[in-house]
Amino acid sequence: MTSGKCDFCKWRPRSRDHIPNLYLGNEASDLPFRRHKVFSLHVVGRRHHFKDATVGSALVFRRQPENSADENAIAAYDIDGRDLGHLPKEAAAILAPLVDQAAVKLIGRITDDEEYWGYGARMVLYKRAPPATQSALEAQLNLFESWVKGD
Repeated sequence: MTSGKCDFCKWRPRSRDHIPNLYLGNEASDLPFRRHKVFSLHVVGRRHHFKDATVGSALVFRRQPENSADENAIAAYDIDGRDLGHLPKEAAAILAPLVDQAAVKLIGRITDDEEYWGYGARMVLYKRAPPATQSALEAQLNLFESWVKGD
């Protein structure tokens, strides 16, 4: 956060629970995003930053194609703009092409889920696709859901 403004929304949030405005329409398309599902997963790397984050705080997931360790990297940021870590490589490999194509948007909150050693996130996935590509998008989302479930 710079000058009290959200780095993602460019306006001053009303509370620490502010979820950055992710314009769920898109200037390149009239096709709206629709809420698909909520997933629980862990955030990897930068655990020292994650420990300082507040449970319940908003997360924004953004692509990091310039990441030298993983070209599919999707980073998790808090509302102050701190990089708290990344989605696991396997998850990013499935979701990155969809984020790049503007077929999905990802937002979330920090959780204290014991299953994820205190580095958990509840991620809401929004999707959109024209009818011609809907089945291909659903196939990728089913693959991601299988990964989350550990199938």
